[in-house]
Amino acid sequence: MENNQLIANLYSIRAGLSLISNDADGINYSKKRIKHLTQSLDSAKETHSEALSKLSECREKLYAHSDEKVQQLKKRLDNFPSKSSAAVDGLLRTIFIGLILAGVAIYVFGFILMFISEVFFEVILSWQINLIISGALSVIVFVVFLATSICKNVSHYKKLHEEVEKEFKQESAQFNTEHASLEREVRYAESNAATAEREYLSCKEKTAQVITEENNKIKAYASHGKLVYTALRNAYNSTLIEQDWENLDLIIFYFITGRAETMKEALQLVDRERQTQRIIESVRFASREICNSIKNAFAELGSILEASFNMINDRLDSIEDSVGSIRAGISSLNESNRILISKTEMNTALVAKAQRTSDELAKDLKYLRDNW
Repeated sequence: MENNQLIANLYSIRAGLSLISNDADGINYSKKRIKHLTQSLDSAKETHSEALSKLSECREKLYAHSDEKVQQLKKRLDNFPSKSSAAVDGLLRTIFIGLILAGVAIYVFGFILMFISEVFFEVILSWQINLIISGALSVIVFVVFLATSICKNVSHYKKLHEEVEKEFKQESAQFNTEHASLEREVRYAESNAATAEREYLSCKEKTAQVITEENNKIKAYASHGKLVYTALRNAYNSTLIEQDWENLDLIIFYFITGRAETMKEALQLVDRERQTQRIIESVRFASREICNSIKNAFAELGSILEASFNMINDRLDSIEDSVGSIRAGISSLNESNRILISKTEMNTALVAKAQRTSDELAKDLKYLRDNW
């Protein structure tokens, strides 16, 4: 009977550590959620920054395209007068050449007229008549030559104007198409930037709210775990000191298999395993062996285990200051704002953590302490 009470106390310690392990799991889950939310917020912020960068890039392309068109038009306007001047210069050269040719024509026609009149008509023309006729013919030649040149230059100028106009229309059409495409890109980028900004701000607001909630849960889990730990230590420190909690499964194994009758014998066996450096593997082996016993502990020990569980609640009642300071935090974990732990909760935690070794449960306690 005495051993049953001792085993019940050891199971109660394990149940308390299981409750603390649940709190550690809650803290770990909240921290992971905070990390995930922070990563999502960073991703939304990066998406927003990329959208703004893309919008800035599209706008720069649009402005650069407009500026490029202005420069092209300016260059074309600068070049057009030079082409027109070239056409005028060509016309002036034609007139100059025509005058030279007219002068030569007067001399040539005069000679031809004198030759024809003497040879064929046996008439000698006076120099005045010869000059008049030669001059008239030269003027005709000059006019015909000048008219031909002017028509040629006018045709060239017209052709030049048509080419310039055609190029301008083609370039304008190309510019309008490209400009419209760039404007569509800008509008699309503006839409994306606006959407990204809304999503980022919404994500930021929700993340801040949820992170606050999760941080409050972490504090509540830590406070609850600390409270259970304090009650557990006060209730069962005379049964097994905290330093030996990590070997709890091995100690329980020694008792339920009859290898130890007293706590002193169990601890001596633990020390022997520690000295032979088999303690970790021994605890794991013991955890596997007592797994089914843990699940059936309440049925086997009945009222003894229930009375042992109640020792934790007795200690919880006695820690009035701690209860008062964390009651608001605990309320975020359950609706009843209740600090006391029922035997069902104890047994549920004990069974739920049956697969975890006492060494792992002790590590969960250490993890919880890091968050106090």
